[in-house]
Amino acid sequence: MQAILISVALLLGGGAIHTKYSETVVMDRKDHIETINTVESMIEWMDSDVENKTISKEVGEDYRDNLNDILFVLKNRTIIIERED
Repeated sequence: MQAILISVALLLGGGAIHTKYSETVVMDRKDHIETINTVESMIEWMDSDVENKTISKEVGEDYRDNLNDILFVLKNRTIIIERED
C-alpha cells in the first residue's frame, strides 16, 4: 500500500500541479489528462493483482478506495490551466 501511495504522491507532487486548498488541485490540461489516465491504470493494475492473488482482497480494496478518492478529486475538483506558449 505504501508504494502506491508514494507513487501517487510523487505523481501529484512532481511540479506539474500544486494544491491551493485541501479540495482544489491546479494543473495544466495535458498533465490533468495524463494524471487521470495513470490513476485509472493503477486501479486496473490493483484489480489484476487482487485477481492474481498477488495481494489480499482487503488490501486491494483499500488501495482501490484511495485511488478512487484521488480520481474523484481529479475529475471534479481540478482547475485546468491553459499554458500561453
